[in-house]
Amino acid sequence: APAVLVKKGGKLWLIPVLALLTAIAVAASVLFWPKSDEDKIRERIDDFSAACSDMDMEGMIDCMDSKTRKQFDAMMGLTDGLLGGIIGMDLPYTDMAMLFGFDSYEDIEVDFRINAIEISGDTAKVEVTMLDGNKTEEDTLVMCEEKGEWYIDFTEMTGGIQLF
Repeated sequence: APAVLVKKGGKLWLIPVLALLTAIAVAASVLFWPKSDEDKIRERIDDFSAACSDMDMEGMIDCMDSKTRKQFDAMMGLTDGLLGGIIGMDLPYTDMAMLFGFDSYEDIEVDFRINAIEISGDTAKVEVTMLDGNKTEEDTLVMCEEKGEWYIDFTEMTGGIQLF
C-alpha cells in the first residue's frame, strides 16, 4: 500500500499512519489467520484437561475421536437402558460417571503439560506430563484429525480395543 504523507504545519504525519496500518494488519492476521495443527492439538489437550478437572464427562468425551465417542455412546446407552429399566428413569453422563467410580476424583485438579508434538499426516503423538494432585505421570496421547479438527484417539492408545 502506498504511504500517505500528510503535511501539517511543516511536520510529516507518516509515523502515526504507518502505526495505524500496522495495527490493522496485525488485528486482521489474528482474526483471519487459520490455526496451525499444533495450535488445534494444544487447544484440544487444554479442553480435555479442563474437562477432567471439572469431572465433565461430556466434555471429556467431546475431546475424543468419533470411534471412541460412538463406543461411549453405545456403552452408556446400554448401561442407561438397563438401569433405566430398573429404576425407571434416564441417567445423565454425570450420574453414569458416579456409577463407574469417576466421582472419587472430584476434588483433584488435573493438568496436562505438553512436552512434544509429533504430527504425521492425520495422526499425532503428543508427549505429556499429567499432574494429578500430588502424582506426576508421563504419557503419550495419540491424536487423529477428523474434518480439520484434532481429537484424542483412545482406540489407538488402547491397542484398538473394540467394545463390540
